[in-house]
Amino acid sequence: RRQWAKAGGDSQAWIYTLILVGALLIIGPEFLYLRDQFGLRMNTIFKFYYAAWMLWSFAAAALLFKVWRKAELENSAFFLPALR
Repeated sequence: RRQWAKAGGDSQAWIYTLILVGALLIIGPEFLYLRDQFGLRMNTIFKFYYAAWMLWSFAAAALLFKVWRKAELENSAFFLPALR
């Protein structure tokens, strides 16, 4: 974490980039696709949607970590009291 801060990187921008690229992967096959053996674009949609969901899962994990860290720093009493 310190190395990332020293490098001048912004984790929020990286998370937004993951979300944006995932959205572009979802929108892309609506306009451009390869004709496959099924006669439609199902193979292209499956592969692009799979990649998009992977990117979104990484972004969700990073956001969850940021929320968890912020709650720990603020010592909020309502944040996951069962795990404390």
